[in-house]
Amino acid sequence: MQYWRMQLHPADPDRATKWAAESLARGLVGFAYGKDPGDLTRSPDGVPKNELEFATGMAVGDRVLVLVHQYPFALVTIDSDYCYLREPPSSGEVNMLGVWFNHFRRVTDVKYYADLVKDPTNWDQSFLKCPTIQLLVDPESRSYKLIQSWP
Repeated sequence: MQYWRMQLHPADPDRATKWAAESLARGLVGFAYGKDPGDLTRSPDGVPKNELEFATGMAVGDRVLVLVHQYPFALVTIDSDYCYLREPPSSGEVNMLGVWFNHFRRVTDVKYYADLVKDPTNWDQSFLKCPTIQLLVDPESRSYKLIQSWP
């Protein structure tokens, strides 16, 4: 089992929490592109390595710390292989799954950070400048430690 962290929202910062909550309620995590590069398992040119790893390196059973507005939002367990819909949703729209992305995985065991740390004044604010998706390899990092300590 590997640990990951990812941002879960479209380019819509005013409704990022709404989109993240709706995606997790549907049991999905994922992302989209302004200009879709196609199936990430085919390693299209110009796609960052960590985004390719969402398709090729992540596995069923891996745990993902979901971030919204640079705050921990939820912890989920990956429950499917990578899925790709060829038709990306139009900007500001949702697809047949009710989500704004077409690169995705199913998730289970969704646990929300606000249920773990109930007082928002105590929320960890140390997740600035995180990439869209990132494999966590340092057991001393805050993200890694948070996942390990989460009941």
